Amino acid sequence: MGFIFLKTELVRYSKKRSFWLWMSFLALILAIFLINGLHEQYPDEFDNILGGWYLLHGKLIYKDWFTHHGPVSYLVSALVNLFSGRSFVNFRLVYSVFLFFLTLLPIYFIRRRLEGVNTSFFAYFILILGLSLTYFWGHMLLADNIAAFFLVPVTALVFLKVVNNKRFDTKEYSFISIFCFLALFSALTYAFLVAGIYLFLIVYYFISEKGHLKFLNLIKIISILLVPYLFFVIYLLLTGSLSSYYYDAIKFNRDYYIYYPGLEGKPPANPVRYAIVIAQGFHNNFSSMLNTVKSFNFDFPFNISLAVSNTALGIYLLLKRKYLAFLFVLGILIFANARTNPFSSRETDYQSAVYIMISLFITAYIIPRLYKELNSNIEYSKKIILSLVFVITIIYAFYNFTFILRKFSYKAYDKYMGFAAIIYDRPKIAPFINQIEDKNSTAWIGPFYYEDLYYMNAKLPSKYQVFLPGMGQSPKISKEFLIDFQNNKPEIVYFNKDFYILGASPKEYGQFFLDYLDSDYITLSDFDPTLKYKLTLDPSLEFDKKLFINKDRADRVVNKMKEQGWIE
Repeated sequence: MGFIFLKTELVRYSKKRSFWLWMSFLALILAIFLINGLHEQYPDEFDNILGGWYLLHGKLIYKDWFTHHGPVSYLVSALVNLFSGRSFVNFRLVYSVFLFFLTLLPIYFIRRRLEGVNTSFFAYFILILGLSLTYFWGHMLLADNIAAFFLVPVTALVFLKVVNNKRFDTKEYSFISIFCFLALFSALTYAFLVAGIYLFLIVYYFISEKGHLKFLNLIKIISILLVPYLFFVIYLLLTGSLSSYYYDAIKFNRDYYIYYPGLEGKPPANPVRYAIVIAQGFHNNFSSMLNTVKSFNFDFPFNISLAVSNTALGIYLLLKRKYLAFLFVLGILIFANARTNPFSSRETDYQSAVYIMISLFITAYIIPRLYKELNSNIEYSKKIILSLVFVITIIYAFYNFTFILRKFSYKAYDKYMGFAAIIYDRPKIAPFINQIEDKNSTAWIGPFYYEDLYYMNAKLPSKYQVFLPGMGQSPKISKEFLIDFQNNKPEIVYFNKDFYILGASPKEYGQFFLDYLDSDYITLSDFDPTLKYKLTLDPSLEFDKKLFINKDRADRVVNKMKEQGWIE
């Protein structure tokens, strides 16, 4: 009896100790995510933050404001804005918690679906992911990053099921369907990747079921995969947004915005040709990266380390004759690089997020897998090959971990010590606009100031809240843009004619709008050259040249500025 009691107490103590170790680890990861949240800012992120704010205030995506992006980033933003309020700092902190759970909950689901399979390597993946997020700006609310957080769990689930020869059930198909939909409508860039996953699942169904194929089951699987898209189409139809979605998110991107990797001009109509270009680009860049392995460049091991881990997995799968799993991983890696490549990817390259995060998962998986394989009874020739692969992989993984840890610690330390700036709620232009315009007024800050629009109280004159070069090149958008401003004439417009974005300024693509400003608006310097600025107004904003005032309301606006102490 005493022995049984002692054994029971030891088991209970062990479980309790494991629980607290796991809780401590999760607390560490959450702290890392929160620290990441205070790092850097980027205009495109404010597009998503602003869109989420619009949603919370009753506006409908595509119908009520222009966006050439997918809807998911705005939905995520609306959820975060609900808890953060109109504060960029609070938004990032809440979003960091959101990413923490978006990382953990799918992994929890995968572990539950793979009982009997060792998935402890996910702990290392979570750690290296958290430390590396600020390196490639994965901590920001950007379309590619959100797509990555949805595609990595799908990749992990499918890969682990296939490599362990397990069938998929309805819950897993539903998980894949929802996450693939969310990834695709975060960034349509990954259309080939998502389509490839769907095709692979159908092929795998035929292979895994063998003599138990059922036509109704196949229809059920296809239906589960397509249901989210049906609901999205219903939303577009019910809100009258279908035509706006097609033009803004598809036609505008294809004709005026997205570059086509590997070729000059617009993407061709033939999707097979596009897929071949992406695959060829991946092959050229990935093979070039592997040629640098022999140099052992540990000063910058990040890209090489990812390529080494991916290659190690490929060799392992081929030696184990896991050909289906090999083809799946190969396809994922190829089409994760639709707008980037594994060779020239660099720091802050968030468009590489899908490739980077999947490669980090592969790194976490393959090292313990190779170690276990080498400690089993395998053929001598295979053992020699895998030993060499293991040594190279673990060396690069070690230096890559130290590289990422160093990058993270430098950024965190510099911000904590005050050597580097953190993020702030400090828009430059909006506070001045808010002093003379309220929520019942109409004003605009352009051509590309998402951050200030987020903090501005006044209503916008048009669904086109920014003015990009592609918008000026589109006859449809140019016409609607000008009509909106004529019909909802803002009292003041802060507009920087010399603002360069995507290689062009409004003087090159927006002459029609500049003519409108010259005709219907007046600047402070033209209104009264004798006006003098006081120090309360930031001189770098050049309000005398960039603030355009409705000629019919100029006296009221100037008097309001005098009351606020801007000018005398």
